[in-house]
Amino acid sequence: MTPVTNRADIPLIPTPRLVRADGSAAVLVAIGCIGEGAAAAACDASGRLMRLIRRDLEACAGLRWRAGRGDVGQCAIRLDVDAAMAAQSYRLDVGRRADGSASVAIVGGDAEGLRYGVQTFRQLVRHSGPAVPRGAYRGRSRVAGARILSGRDPRTGAHAFVAEGPGRYPGAAQVQPTGEAMADAWRESSRESELRRVTDVAWALADEVRRATKAI
Repeated sequence: MTPVTNRADIPLIPTPRLVRADGSAAVLVAIGCIGEGAAAAACDASGRLMRLIRRDLEACAGLRWRAGRGDVGQCAIRLDVDAAMAAQSYRLDVGRRADGSASVAIVGGDAEGLRYGVQTFRQLVRHSGPAVPRGAYRGRSRVAGARILSGRDPRTGAHAFVAEGPGRYPGAAQVQPTGEAMADAWRESSRESELRRVTDVAWALADEVRRATKAI
């Protein structure tokens, strides 16, 4: 795994494989456009990813942006899919335009990768508001063939993130407790029945591991 260099110091879930940030910020304009390229639109037929971004921009940054498809060249936030990238991977680039305002490009290797990239950007907005940390963010599901789900620890009620993957105990090593705000960023993309099942199994395995470790 590529070492993480996260000078933005934001606890992103799942942790990107690479973050290059210099500590500066790019400010999103008050009124702008979110655009989906043709490949992204095909993966997001309902436009849900754009709606999620719009909602967070308004709730966390006080910005009212519109969404569009097709010619996205003039949009400050652009979503697309590049089939040449690895499955479930994404790249998120936050830079500045000639006028100094923020420019954001989110590209996924497939529909899941695009979703991960969008969720990462939403976390940046929730953490920083309109002044988004400039940088290059590269990520992929931490387990091959996994999906990132969110749910609650059935014992404590605390939120957790789980990567569901192959094996007897799906994604048990990927349980990551976190706060309410970040959990909400992923909750909408998951099904509650799966969340309960996966988190119950993962926390049960964690208990088994702790007991086995004590017995050694």
